[in-house]
Amino acid sequence: MATPPQASPSPNPNKSPITAAPTISPGAARFTPPNVQQDRMASPSIKNPTMLSPENGVKTGSPIPHLSTPPGPPVFTLPVLPAAVPFRTSPATPQPVALSSGSSLPTSSPPHFSNGSVELQQQLPVALEESVPAGESPWVLFSAHKVLKHKKLANLPSLGFGVLVSPGRETSTGPQVIQHDPHRCQNCGAYSNLYSNILIGSGQWQCVICRNLNGSEGEYVASSTEELRNFPELSSPLVDFIQTGNKRPTFVPVTDSRTSAPVVLVIDECLDEPHLQHLQSSLHAFVDSVPPTTRIGIILYGRTVSVYDFSEESIASADVIPGGTSPTQESLKGLIYGTGIYLSPMHASKEIAHLIFSSLRPYKLNVPEASRDRCLGAAVEVAMAIIQGPSVDMSRGVVKRPGGNSRIIVCAGGPNTYGPGSVPHSYTHPNYPHREKTALQWMERLGREAHQHNIVVDVLCAGTCPVRVPLLQPLAKASGGVLILHDDFGEAFGVNLQRASARAAGSHGLLEIRCSDDILVTQVVGPGEEAHIDTHETFKNDISLCIQMLSVEETQCFSISLENKHDIKSDYVFFQFAIQYSNVYHADITRVITIRLPTVDGVSAYLQSVQVEVAAVIIAKRTLLRAKSYSDAIDMQTTIDERVKDIALKFGSQVPKSKLYQFPKEISLLPELLFHLRRGPLLGSIVGHEDERSVLRNLFLNASFDLSLRMIAPRCLMHREGGTFEELAAYDLAMQSDTAVVLDHGTDVFIWLGAELTADEGRSAAALAACRTLAEELTELRFPAPRILAFKEGSSQARYFVSRLIPAHKDPPYEQEARFPQLRTLTTEQRTKLKSSFIHFDDPSYCEWIRGLKNKLRQTKASTTVLVCDMAGGEQKKSGGGGKKKEVKKETGLGLSFTKDENFGEWYSEVVVNSEMIEYYDISGCYILRPWAMSIWEIMQIFFDAEIKKMKVKNCYFPVFVSPGVLQKEKDHIEGFAPEVAWVTKSGESDLEVPIAIRPTSETVMYPYYSKWIRGHRDLPLRLNQWCNVVRWEFSNPTPFIRSREFLWQEGHTAFATKEEADTEVLQILELYRRIYEEFLAIPVTKGRKSELEKFAGGLYTTSVEAFIPNTGRGIQGATSHCLGQNFAKMFEINYENEKGEKAMVWQNSWAYSTRTIGVMVMVHGDNKGLVLPPKVAALQVIVIPVPYKDANTQGIFDACAATVETLSEAGIRAEADLRENYSPGWKYSNWEMKGVPLRIEIGPRDLANNQVRVVRRDNGEKTDISRVFLVEQVKGMLDKVQQNLFDVAKQKRDACIEVVKTWDEFVKALGQKKLILAPWCDEEDVEKDVKARTKGEMGAAKSLCTPFEQPELPEGTKCFASGKPAKKWTYWGRSY
Repeated sequence: MATPPQASPSPNPNKSPITAAPTISPGAARFTPPNVQQDRMASPSIKNPTMLSPENGVKTGSPIPHLSTPPGPPVFTLPVLPAAVPFRTSPATPQPVALSSGSSLPTSSPPHFSNGSVELQQQLPVALEESVPAGESPWVLFSAHKVLKHKKLANLPSLGFGVLVSPGRETSTGPQVIQHDPHRCQNCGAYSNLYSNILIGSGQWQCVICRNLNGSEGEYVASSTEELRNFPELSSPLVDFIQTGNKRPTFVPVTDSRTSAPVVLVIDECLDEPHLQHLQSSLHAFVDSVPPTTRIGIILYGRTVSVYDFSEESIASADVIPGGTSPTQESLKGLIYGTGIYLSPMHASKEIAHLIFSSLRPYKLNVPEASRDRCLGAAVEVAMAIIQGPSVDMSRGVVKRPGGNSRIIVCAGGPNTYGPGSVPHSYTHPNYPHREKTALQWMERLGREAHQHNIVVDVLCAGTCPVRVPLLQPLAKASGGVLILHDDFGEAFGVNLQRASARAAGSHGLLEIRCSDDILVTQVVGPGEEAHIDTHETFKNDISLCIQMLSVEETQCFSISLENKHDIKSDYVFFQFAIQYSNVYHADITRVITIRLPTVDGVSAYLQSVQVEVAAVIIAKRTLLRAKSYSDAIDMQTTIDERVKDIALKFGSQVPKSKLYQFPKEISLLPELLFHLRRGPLLGSIVGHEDERSVLRNLFLNASFDLSLRMIAPRCLMHREGGTFEELAAYDLAMQSDTAVVLDHGTDVFIWLGAELTADEGRSAAALAACRTLAEELTELRFPAPRILAFKEGSSQARYFVSRLIPAHKDPPYEQEARFPQLRTLTTEQRTKLKSSFIHFDDPSYCEWIRGLKNKLRQTKASTTVLVCDMAGGEQKKSGGGGKKKEVKKETGLGLSFTKDENFGEWYSEVVVNSEMIEYYDISGCYILRPWAMSIWEIMQIFFDAEIKKMKVKNCYFPVFVSPGVLQKEKDHIEGFAPEVAWVTKSGESDLEVPIAIRPTSETVMYPYYSKWIRGHRDLPLRLNQWCNVVRWEFSNPTPFIRSREFLWQEGHTAFATKEEADTEVLQILELYRRIYEEFLAIPVTKGRKSELEKFAGGLYTTSVEAFIPNTGRGIQGATSHCLGQNFAKMFEINYENEKGEKAMVWQNSWAYSTRTIGVMVMVHGDNKGLVLPPKVAALQVIVIPVPYKDANTQGIFDACAATVETLSEAGIRAEADLRENYSPGWKYSNWEMKGVPLRIEIGPRDLANNQVRVVRRDNGEKTDISRVFLVEQVKGMLDKVQQNLFDVAKQKRDACIEVVKTWDEFVKALGQKKLILAPWCDEEDVEKDVKARTKGEMGAAKSLCTPFEQPELPEGTKCFASGKPAKKWTYWGRSY
């Protein structure tokens, strides 16, 4: 047996400290071990403590690591930081609480101490903490290094106070490792520590938690303080009390290699060949990486459970157990007491393990992946039985505890659909809900049983088949394991397989939390559950909170929220965390960490001590705990908004002579971290599937501080020439085209290569290699191992990278430069080039979010976060005369948070949701059209369908799918749509041989059949229309109705013998579109022709109706009617035999309008009360509301309302009564105003008595009392007036925005004023491109909208406003949607 190294002297010769044996490093086994230097330092984000950098006030890893990167070692350079808006360099490990590491004692005399009723006299108490220099702790991280004394401020929920505790970090060597029982307070159970007052003469010590005086059995009796410093628990805030097996006669302590816990691989055998090949590669690499003494078992599961026998040295043989039911005790006994060897050390079984993995065969039956039988539950039961069986009780004469720290790793490619704990193959199974509920309960019981036997079950899922995460999560969670999703069984899966088996884990974990009586523990988030342990027989007043840890691992931590019970009077508060567990060497460890924090009165002193990253992680864990579903996540985004506002109000300072509140500069990074949280994968819409979100959430709730912080806020590193990396803020401004960027987002690491860099193959290859090496080294010890994904600028996949960055390209230049001072060094050309490379998303930037909060947070030019708050809700305002308090209006929740003029985008989003037009869907860019919106679409559809049928157009329907060959037949056409085409690549679980496109438009869908149907001139004209949906995968600011990934439209496709016929129809259809907008939607539009640059891709010419939104200064294309000419006829061979018997090509048109019309209507007519509907398209034209008073004839009023609705309905007016009794009339007014109903009729007692009603117009609020005798006529007249007034007002506003310009300077000025610009133009494509290039900016480039058919006079000699060439026409210009 190895002799432990000599320890430092102990005060008691019979109790000598020992040091722990070295453990297996969690990162020792690499999937593809790189050739790295032996003395290479660990990843800075994992190991290195942080120091305060005096140069920039930002914490950086110290010392700077040299990471091996071809061709030379890259070195982190200090980032260029903005002066006013700091961001942290990663690893953003906070400055830990000061802990001791030395042993010197003070020379000054300690103060006299009194213990209440017991006066300590004639003896000198000694507190040893003053003797210890400041150190650092990786185990305990507080959100602040000081505690506020005042309960009201300290317990502010928005900021809160808490601590992150990592119980499972490795046992350190040195004097703080003690091999004897600890001294504990007989009253509360706390442990003696360096802050305890010691009575030197008697050896008594005072508990810091309950202030009780305790004896030490004479051990602490000393003649001087010099003798006390030899006690580690009195000189260090962290000590490990270790009990090894010498007290257990059945246990012999041995080295790590002799006590390796068994690992059983439970492998899905229902895999197709591609998945199986990847899995085999990962398994072979796994076998080669594990230590030779690791005992391994291999089990396969499908319809049966195959347990591989290692006793056969040359063949892969297995015992087979049926998987349809749980294995019986007889079958398990027959298995484990038989002659087979099912757990074998790797050094004796490596070859047979390789043989087993090579013998695996793909699934052969023609059954979809999701429909294959998998008895995962039965397989795990068998694996547990093998681990607990006699095969692990004896090994080479060494007796071990059965099952201690054992691990089952499930390699799953599909759901558990057979045997115990299974669910039906299909969700449509009539008994699925019941079966799922039963399966969930069974899986949780199995996980708990595994935990009772100290077996951890990790579930590693991969492939494309849904694994039913909710079903497998309880198994992993209850046993203390993890569930991880992978795209495939490739490299990331292999790395996690190795790290899952190698990560050190303890068992029998118990966390005890004790605090000073002033402090209360309010919440614990982490991998455990409350343990109810009665210790009152030993410690009569033990009020500790005990947490049963499911597993004890370095990669996990607990988030503990704390509060003040009352105002604190003492100068210090104490915290003690005791972690009891058995480590991988089967030694019992009690780790005791004691922390003392000073208390302060002042808010400023407290804020200066706040550790922002720790606070953000604690806030995030509290928030994610409540975000169990996507809808919960949306609610939590609002909670974060409120949290940020509340912090500014409570801790910020008010700007003089203003309602502005400056966000505390000491914690200025906190809002940015929380913004990353609300838009990232944990709470935002980046993750598309709820299963993936659930897995990320569970991982985050248990994750260590380092991983948690990276999952909240990504770390951005830019590659520089010479192999160095510069750390930048995670904004899209980092995407400079001549560089490479590494973005570490916890579970994903992205490598982005700029277009200019990729053009140089040599530089690109070197940069990519350097970035890959850096990514691997940054995440070398991380579990689970992240995906490392590389993208080129402009590729479709690069959008995944960009979505993780905060979009800052829309921010004003001064705000961009505050975060990226490097921008100041760029030339105008370089800056324009950078802006043109941005990918536009509909997410707001950080600055927009700050400004968009309801109480408005603003960024000044100095980049100081300032909160604008309405003081009416927070202080008393005195009126001019009597000092009367201003009454604060009660918040009803019905109004809008944003005004139309102040924040148009947020106003629009609120209106379409609050008015019940749409609901957001769980796929970004897709929206649910609710009945209130669909009714508008149906009204327009009825009108348009009737009109085109008068023109002999017939309706049809073509499939939504398009084959690639047909889609690509017209190159110009498909190039215009290529970036937006969505593709179907799988059928069930099988890949399609040829991908299928989903139609972005139907020219290429329909025209192959036109060529089949049209043979002679008698087949013409062919005029078809279809009402359908199309999919265009928009990434440029998806907006409900305006730009969505799926939308409804009609599309007409016609063919004629002559161009004249086609030209005529183009204008006929365009006139119908004008009527929809002007007669139905009350929106003025301009009919005109598109430029060659803006016309329909592949068409001859395009006409359109163009609307304008005055609030944003943007035009919007309302509908289009295209003449396609003969281009498509040529491509699709749509020929016919004319009357002369000659072969000729047809002339074609296509025309369409979509649900965009509804969005334009909302934008034009909506106001600060919500939607305003033109009567012609309103599903409900009149809402009748009863207004009863006390003692009024309520039933009579209700009857009058019903009669009014009946009268109006009989006259063809769409009317309803709101007779809900649980809402007040005022609430109903606001509700129906939000929904935009044109007229509101109120009927109260006086109206009933006078046989009249009161009518209120939605467009202008005008109120009129009318007699019931003339009700129908008056209401019809008022509806007509509302319709006309909406059009007149909209036209007046539109016309007021039209600016006629003749020079470039006038054009630029008008563009800046958000005008609709009418300018003379030379009609040259190059000039239009030049206008776009010269006006590109944060608001978007200007372009031609249309050339109006009604042309103003163009005087001879008029020059083009942009080129100075002779002008040919007047054209409308502006920015557009």
